[in-house]
Amino acid sequence: MSFENDIRKFAKKAGTNMVNVRKSLFFDLSKQIMERTPVDKGRAIGNWIPSIGKPSRRTTRGNNNFVMARVQNVLKKTRFDDTLYLVNNLPYINKLEYGGYSDGPLTTGGFSNKAPKGMVRVTVAGAMVSLRKAVRGLK
Repeated sequence: MSFENDIRKFAKKAGTNMVNVRKSLFFDLSKQIMERTPVDKGRAIGNWIPSIGKPSRRTTRGNNNFVMARVQNVLKKTRFDDTLYLVNNLPYINKLEYGGYSDGPLTTGGFSNKAPKGMVRVTVAGAMVSLRKAVRGLK
């Protein structure tokens, strides 16, 4: 069963508008990814860029102060059939996700202490588990 099918089942069983389910899930996933992103100067968090239809290719010099506002602005424009993206185009974002970044003494394997198993992978894995439990729990 695909993640998208899980969302559709959840929306149908809950009697909820699919757009609202997707918006809520995207907002929550975005927030969790940002909360899990290691912070040095805040630039990594500030470069999570939400978009509709295609992934953004830009970066910003900003910090994390306006990220959730950008997410909310994108969600205001979202329609049923839109594809939502959250990307980070900083050259070192893979090091943050897959190891090699230090936010203090490195843990085993060279991973960040704050995100030893990444930010995105952990968030998505948890979201799928949570959504599947919610779908199974609906009668």
